[in-house]
Amino acid sequence: MRTIQSFDPSATVSGQITTQTVNPCSVVVLFNHSLNGLALAFPDGSTAILPPWYFRYYYLSMPGNVQWTKSFALTSTGPPVSLVTGEVYEPSEAQNRTFTEGPLPLQTNVGNTVNTNAGGSNSVQNDANTAQTFIEATLSGSPGSNIIIKNDGTIQSLEWIAGILTQIFKTDPGAASVVKLGNTGLLTEALGGLTVDQVLTAIGNTSLTTLATSGLATLNSLAVTNAASVGGPLTSANNQPHQFKDSGGTARTVLTVDGSNNTQLWGIPGLDLIQLLSSGGVLALVADLIHKSLDIKTTAVNVVGTTNGNATLYEFLTGTNVKAFCLFFNAYRNASGVSQIITLPVAFTAWAQWLAGNAAFITPRNGGSNLSNACRVLTTLASGGGASTATSLLPPKSLGEIIQGFDSFDLGNTQGSNNSSLYFFIGQ
Repeated sequence: MRTIQSFDPSATVSGQITTQTVNPCSVVVLFNHSLNGLALAFPDGSTAILPPWYFRYYYLSMPGNVQWTKSFALTSTGPPVSLVTGEVYEPSEAQNRTFTEGPLPLQTNVGNTVNTNAGGSNSVQNDANTAQTFIEATLSGSPGSNIIIKNDGTIQSLEWIAGILTQIFKTDPGAASVVKLGNTGLLTEALGGLTVDQVLTAIGNTSLTTLATSGLATLNSLAVTNAASVGGPLTSANNQPHQFKDSGGTARTVLTVDGSNNTQLWGIPGLDLIQLLSSGGVLALVADLIHKSLDIKTTAVNVVGTTNGNATLYEFLTGTNVKAFCLFFNAYRNASGVSQIITLPVAFTAWAQWLAGNAAFITPRNGGSNLSNACRVLTTLASGGGASTATSLLPPKSLGEIIQGFDSFDLGNTQGSNNSSLYFFIGQ
């Protein structure tokens, strides 16, 4: 003897009973602990009925499996179980046995409809009983119950939606999700506020007009059409892209932390430019990812020449340890006898090296005064070390070093001709 794989006929409309028989004249005994009447089809083509709450034996004239189909169902309140079990006997086992059949008295009462007028009943009670349905309502023509309330706390509501009986609300005591709202493809709307005391987890795509959270919110996919306010950290898994849509509506990856913990910024195909802007929206830097170059939008310090042209200073590095700037003379000339001063946005605190083109003599300044003998002008290049001379003036067409901190330059006042050239400085 061996048992068959038990099954719940209320869970589906048909199935197969695997008997594993190999000899003709085997016997199958089926115990129907359910409210469903089953139509059986045997390997030899014969058929039979297995009533609800009934056990019956069947001779198999040839080996094989038994097909079953649910043909009807009883209406009852709180059946204790819904299961079909069974036993299989080979011919040698069956020959000395006497098989019988009969009812399985699982429930002594079958509920009937009770009608009460509105206000005619103060309460409905079902106390000290095993889990069972004590309130049930079925819409005319519905293939199943529309309202189910059980004494274990289960409440279930189903509606006709597009011709299908669909669950829209259920409490499920003991389950991981004790309350289930809505259904796939249906909108569930909260007309008032919604407060979540613990963790909020969105498994599917989530579209929010406004999101405000002071605790942990775990979202699989989030689309925000207006604004999102997050009171704590916003955390993504490692090596997952942060994407934004381009002007054509295509989602593009712009930020990742890869598997080696590199922070990566991505360009948009066809442009591949990354811009840095100030808090006021002013463009400060452009990274050209195609040409692997930087365009630093340095604030220009400009002095218009008293006699002609102008001088413009661009300080593009302003770090604590390294600073750098270019001083560009564009047909600059000052022959007025009164010096013009050009001031650095960020002062050099210690020293600087320079490379000067063919323009004017200039003098480094600090604290409002010209520096004295702060320039070391290179006079000799040699493999063993060159030579320099100390001067106050920084001459054109020269290399050298300013050995003190400085914050501005005196551009001179006696130029006899217009000057156009570039001076470069780097230091600290």
